[in-house]
Amino acid sequence: MPILTREGETHGTTVDEKIYADIEQTVVRLGWLSQRQLMQLLDHKRFRLTLPQFYSLQALHDMAGQCKMSTLAERTNQSAASLTGVVDRLIEKRLVSRTRHEPDRRQVMVEMTEQGARMLTEIQQAH
Repeated sequence: MPILTREGETHGTTVDEKIYADIEQTVVRLGWLSQRQLMQLLDHKRFRLTLPQFYSLQALHDMAGQCKMSTLAERTNQSAASLTGVVDRLIEKRLVSRTRHEPDRRQVMVEMTEQGARMLTEIQQAH
């Protein structure tokens, strides 16, 4: 750890830069710890969800429970191929459903089920 001098520098680093670096490191650690805690909660027997599955449910909730697959992929920063696998597993768990968009049958819609909404609420209350 650098030593502060009387002039307020740490061998070429100002006090403000040192404080900023400490804050940045603390924020990164808190984010990591929070994500680790969430992963442990999601892995519990009651939920058995991965982070991408949870983030997909959360994004669906934020978009009133239904959206296009392409929109969900953008919102969750996942490729379309990865999201297809995530949604397949959520369908197996009966947390979401997938249908064709009626006006444009080329587009696929994803909708959170009541069971998915209940599980998301349980996770949020436990976290």
